Amino acid sequence: MTKTIFNTPYITPVIKAVFIFIFQISGWTVVGKRPSHPKYVAAVAPHTSLLDAFVVIATCFVLGIEAKWWAKKQWFKYAIVARGMEWLGAIPVNRETPKGEVSAIVKAFKESKTFVFGLAPQGSRSNTGEWKKGFCRIARDANVPVVLVVINGIKKQCGVVGEFMPTDDMESDIKKTVEMFDGVPGIKY
Repeated sequence: MTKTIFNTPYITPVIKAVFIFIFQISGWTVVGKRPSHPKYVAAVAPHTSLLDAFVVIATCFVLGIEAKWWAKKQWFKYAIVARGMEWLGAIPVNRETPKGEVSAIVKAFKESKTFVFGLAPQGSRSNTGEWKKGFCRIARDANVPVVLVVINGIKKQCGVVGEFMPTDDMESDIKKTVEMFDGVPGIKY
């Protein structure tokens, strides 16, 4: 098993304590509770800031969740940065071949006893108005639930707000998901 920020002996408990302290002094709170499923796709929204990753990783620590997530392959250009990103749980994604990336994550789900994969369905910090279908496709093909994770920048809250099993009607699943996050303000800086 690859060591990540979530499972490095001696370091992980210290980082957890630091994140809890940062949340306490900054006014952030965690909502919801850790899902009981051993495997799921975490759909995180809204995605409006680079700070989203920090807040979500901190929330994972507070809830005791070890997660993997996609990051643009450009972040992995240099070996030292790539190793740091991998240690944070990041997996490089090539946006030009998203179907291959989806298949790789589905394979990881099928080969693992426990696996949590988080991604921002909006696909970008800029508001494109359309959500990507990959999160539903991954969950459906891996036969795992989608857990909805919200980042509310105004209330300073992050956490689990719902879940569902994907259906063959991805358009309907995405529409319901978008409605869950409608009007939630992301992090602005």
